[in-house]
Amino acid sequence: MWSHLVLRASLPVLHLTLSLPLCLRRPFISESACFCCCLSGEYQDSDGECRACDATCLKCTGPRREDCISCGSSRALEEGHCVAECAKGKYRSGGQCHLCDHTCATCKDAGPANCTSCDTDKFGVERYLHQGQCLDACPETFYHTSKRTCQPCSENCRLCSSPNHCLQCNSSFYVSDGQCVKLECGEGEVEDPDYEECMPCEEGCRKCVLYNPRHCLSCIEGFYNFQDGCYKNCPAKTYSVEEEMTCAPCEDDCMSCDEHECYWCEADLLLSEGQCVSVCPDGFYGNEDLNECEECHPDCATCSGPENGDCLSCEEGRTLANGECVPEREVCPIKTFLNDYGVCEDCHPSCEFCSGPEKNQCTKCGKGRFLTMQQTCVSKCSVGFFASQLSGVCEACPQGCSLCADALRCSRCQSSRRAPLFLQNGQCVTECVRSGMCPVAA
Repeated sequence: MWSHLVLRASLPVLHLTLSLPLCLRRPFISESACFCCCLSGEYQDSDGECRACDATCLKCTGPRREDCISCGSSRALEEGHCVAECAKGKYRSGGQCHLCDHTCATCKDAGPANCTSCDTDKFGVERYLHQGQCLDACPETFYHTSKRTCQPCSENCRLCSSPNHCLQCNSSFYVSDGQCVKLECGEGEVEDPDYEECMPCEEGCRKCVLYNPRHCLSCIEGFYNFQDGCYKNCPAKTYSVEEEMTCAPCEDDCMSCDEHECYWCEADLLLSEGQCVSVCPDGFYGNEDLNECEECHPDCATCSGPENGDCLSCEEGRTLANGECVPEREVCPIKTFLNDYGVCEDCHPSCEFCSGPEKNQCTKCGKGRFLTMQQTCVSKCSVGFFASQLSGVCEACPQGCSLCADALRCSRCQSSRRAPLFLQNGQCVTECVRSGMCPVAA
């Protein structure tokens, strides 16, 4: 009875199977259809039957070689074909062939740095293989080969056309029979990289710097080293240190010195006891000819010159009279002078102070009068001089000036037909400057 029930139960299923289309190979049944799954190396034709792919294909859409859609591990898919090797200009990855970078002739992976060979690219540029890249020119120290590769030049060669034909060497080397030979320079010489020969260093150098023969690294015997140079005698503002054969700098304002003191100062400064000063100490005056501070006369505390009549101030117990420091008891009243007999004698009436009785022995004038170079007192200074209210002296006008108000402003020029002068902006000039008109001086 149980077998009958089983048979009856299976009859609907059997009936359903017989009523559907024929399924081949690996059929499976659903409630309404029969589905087929073809094996690898097969495809399903229009009748639903599984047919064999081309022998090169792992999977395909048809029977032809170009119908492949995937390949076995030993082949790669390229435009529907399963090939053992990708075409030139392509590389294999993920079971497929991909285009190389446009610079590569062949490659092993994507990008311009994975080339394995080079040729003329699609733009017509000739390329050469160097470290995985196809370059339009080989880098320095490499040369082009007929196989489109870059090969290294010989040692110390910067530019070559073959391994045995160097055209240019590295610094300190020169070309000889296609090879680079070390340039050996003697004492006092350095390599000339432009002409591949030795050139002399600056005088006194034992060794100097490449590209700068004036920069000395060491000096020959008898020369002093100072600031990258060699000197037979130490330059201005330095002094020699014999033990080290070097030059040491003086103080900033000193032009000539040794290790102990300065001997000569820069302009506008005065030498005082081995130092450079702008003002001399008390008891000294500035000698502008020698640029030195020199001692005043012993009678003076301060002075403007070396004589006893150049005093500006006096020591205690003495008083200033006509530039001299005299004992206070020897001072004569105004308009008198002390004669050789120690007696106060009258000055010339034109003098306020004097050194003698004559009118050309005045040393200072009264109010409204001015002392000339001839030691006379006048109310009006001569041509070429002006009356200085500050000093009470007739002081010289600027050069070429016959009439002036002070030492800076001229109002009339000294002029002649042979040497005409023109007044412009308070100065006497030989030619007018284009800043305005200037009249000819009378």
